[in-house]
Amino acid sequence: MKKITTILVLLVSFTSIGQIKGKVIDSSSNTPLEYATIALYKDSEAVSGVVTDEEGYFNLRNIEFGNYKLEVSFLGYQSFNKEIDYTKSLNLGDITIDPSENYLNEVVI
Repeated sequence: MKKITTILVLLVSFTSIGQIKGKVIDSSSNTPLEYATIALYKDSEAVSGVVTDEEGYFNLRNIEFGNYKLEVSFLGYQSFNKEIDYTKSLNLGDITIDPSENYLNEVVI
């Protein structure tokens, strides 16, 4: 009986984690963004983070199920935020982010 209980506890604990993956793309050129930052927050506290690879893909692994906020950021682009009710492994597909509209004024010497 003790072995069955241990096995059930292990199965439940392993099935309550998964992964969140996707791809980050520039909305104006439709090209992947490498090294974009992906952060996952729970109750305003960062719980995980990765950067995209050369093809714009990311994969957050070993994430416990729950409610999270996903933030995608990249220098020169507007941040992307999404609330996630995470109950199983999730593929977000293509996430497009827009170039920032903030421009610097020219420098006069």
